[in-house]
Amino acid sequence: MKTVNVPAWIACRTYFPETEQSKTIISSQKTHKTVLLDGLASDLYNFIASHDDGVAEDELREYAVKKDIADELDGFVEQLSNLQLLTDGMPNDDFISTTLQYTKKEDKSRHAIEDDVCKWAFKNGFLWSLFMELTYKCNCRCIHCYNPAFRGVQEISFEKAKEIIDDAVRLGCFEFIVSGGECTLDSDFVKILEYAHSKRMQIRIFTNGINLYDNPQLLEKIVSLYPYQVGISVYSADKDKHETVTTIKNSWNKSVAVLEKLKSYGVNTQVKCVQLAETVKGWRETLELAKKYDSAVAIDVTLTPTVEGDRKTWKHFVSDEDLVDLLTDPESPMYVGGWTEPPAIDINRDGPCYAGNHTLCINPNLNVVGCVSLPLVFGNLGKESLYDVWQRGQTDKESTLYKWQHVLLAEWKDCFKEDYCRFCHFCPGMGMLEDKLYAKSELLCKVAKMKMKIFYELKDKQTDKPYQNGICQMK
Repeated sequence: MKTVNVPAWIACRTYFPETEQSKTIISSQKTHKTVLLDGLASDLYNFIASHDDGVAEDELREYAVKKDIADELDGFVEQLSNLQLLTDGMPNDDFISTTLQYTKKEDKSRHAIEDDVCKWAFKNGFLWSLFMELTYKCNCRCIHCYNPAFRGVQEISFEKAKEIIDDAVRLGCFEFIVSGGECTLDSDFVKILEYAHSKRMQIRIFTNGINLYDNPQLLEKIVSLYPYQVGISVYSADKDKHETVTTIKNSWNKSVAVLEKLKSYGVNTQVKCVQLAETVKGWRETLELAKKYDSAVAIDVTLTPTVEGDRKTWKHFVSDEDLVDLLTDPESPMYVGGWTEPPAIDINRDGPCYAGNHTLCINPNLNVVGCVSLPLVFGNLGKESLYDVWQRGQTDKESTLYKWQHVLLAEWKDCFKEDYCRFCHFCPGMGMLEDKLYAKSELLCKVAKMKMKIFYELKDKQTDKPYQNGICQMK
């Protein structure tokens, strides 16, 4: 009998099923499009998605009759099939034949849809994203690494990861991000990814790519699970400079080869390249490298102290001259000349960031923290479940998570008092790692001051007269 299926390349999550509030977000990792369904359309898609082996047409029609939408069923199935969000018969699991048909150009609207649903989900008590550091083990020894000095062999097992993922899905989690250390070195990496994929989670992977080069079958397995994005750490287009950072010979060749292979499969990639004193003069060439492989690029200069609070990473911070270059060149992702006035900040209304709110991070010690840069501990999954940690944060006003989710920027007594504060890429974890919770970050202040200086200098040049800097709009 003919069946209708949600194909393997789809990530989806339904909220408030079988109610008037029903909402389903659907993300195709094959066409790189995201769709949002509401009401009965949401329920119909969720009904199909709840059948792992597909739902028979007769059974689907019975459900549609029950919902009084039988007349719309054929059109619904046809429309979503045309968008490759549904398929007839069992989906093809041969990744080579399917992934090579990816549409590489990404639909820009998907980010807006996902951002809106992310905010909506949190307002309605759902967890949107889970970031899991599977292990601190790594096959690089990067000079700016923020992970613990003692890394050991501790890692998150499949059994524990399965429990965590089940709880996350129960809490409405849509996105699953894995990192490390080097996440691919976790003994159960593949099983964990397979399980997250079986729960129709949207998967992102942060890796240096070396292990994927050494184990091509592992790379192919990852591709077969249709990741939303694979981030590859490439610090420079210059092999020697890159390996000055990783301290591992031949690491550049391997990372770039994996980037090229992922491009051939049509997988969305991101070149992750924090700029250091050792690499920053080649940032333009690094952008060209990313462009060559159709990759997004994440360029920044922020260097996080280690999780123990050691600022030794700062010795690799870029010079003032190189920072000015990044801020003044229109080709730079950090260019400030295209900005309008930075947004006003309401410190008595706004919270600090998504960490601990829309997303949680689990580290190899099973601590639940805000993110890798915000080691504020909300619980430990060796003692309790992720579900209990999150639910306590929704109801227990004395819990660390509840307090954090209700904290306002006004708590940072030394921040948001100067004009340059509007230019700050604020991160509460930076101040915490440098000093203590609710402390300002010396490094972020330095960058913000430079951004403001450059911003107004560029405005002066554009207008041929001194730019009238308005009063900082903070309440």
